[in-house]
Formats: sequence, C-alpha cells, structure tokens
Amino acid sequence: MSLEWASPKDDGNSPLQGYVLEVKPANSSRWKAVSAKGAIASVGEEPIIKDNYITVKDLKPGERFEFRVRAKNELMVGEPCMLAKAVEIKPKVGIYLYSRF
Repeated sequence: MSLEWASPKDDGNSPLQGYVLEVKPANSSRWKAVSAKGAIASVGEEPIIKDNYITVKDLKPGERFEFRVRAKNELMVGEPCMLAKAVEIKPKVGIYLYSRF
C-alpha cells in the first residue's frame, strides 16, 4: 500500500525532522508505527520517515486498515492526521508488457 501526504503548513517554530506513520487493522484499537523501510517498526526503533510518502509492506490482502500520520520536529510530534475511512488491501496483480520487433 503506497501512501503520500502533504507537509504541514506550520512547522511549530522548529524545522521538520520527518513523520511518524501508524497503521492498525480497522477492527483493532492498537496502532503500530511503520519504519522508514515500510515494515512494522520493532520495539525501540525510532520510526521516523524522512519523506512524505512510503510503501507499507506486509499488509494482508482482503483486510481493512486505518492509517494516520504525524509530523515530527525537534520539540514534539504533532497531532495525527487520519484518512477518513479504512482502506481494504487488494491483492497484487502483475501485468507485464513487452514489445516485439
């Protein structure tokens, strides 16, 4: 699942360091941080994503997930911004195109 978000309009008077992205199954109340590599972050790992986009890996097709993102600066982590509704993960479909001469 590839996600992209807009940068905050206000940096809180401190340069932006990155983002904290969290994911949870739609039927759960437990949020889990996503690492900069797109996997669920390990305990103790600082899950700061430097860019405003990422591909989240290892989400089970057919299940619904909610996502939220928070901007982080030197002083704090901001309030979360959430998608309006849960997203269903679709199975990957590979389409290969080739040309013949």
